[in-house]
Amino acid sequence: MSGTAPITSVNSLLALQEMPTATTGKSKAVKHAEGLIEHLDAIRHGLLLGQISKQRLSNIVKALETQREKNLDPELVQIINDIELRAKVELAKLEMIR
Repeated sequence: MSGTAPITSVNSLLALQEMPTATTGKSKAVKHAEGLIEHLDAIRHGLLLGQISKQRLSNIVKALETQREKNLDPELVQIINDIELRAKVELAKLEMIR
């Protein structure tokens, strides 16, 4: 994973959010994208503050696994995989420190 992968993932999610929907409500894809952005943001904020817990990262990984199971869009699944990998890397780092 390169240093720009999270930025690329966020850009992809933002582009997905801007897609028009056939109904007046938010589409499922937009809801998924918003959830993914929230997970990525939680990781980013925690890392910047140096205060992300193992429990928070574990919860993010579980939530991403659930979202991947519900999703058939290969591009969105790849984004989920990227975010999940980042969370697992940070979990491994915390395991090494503690």
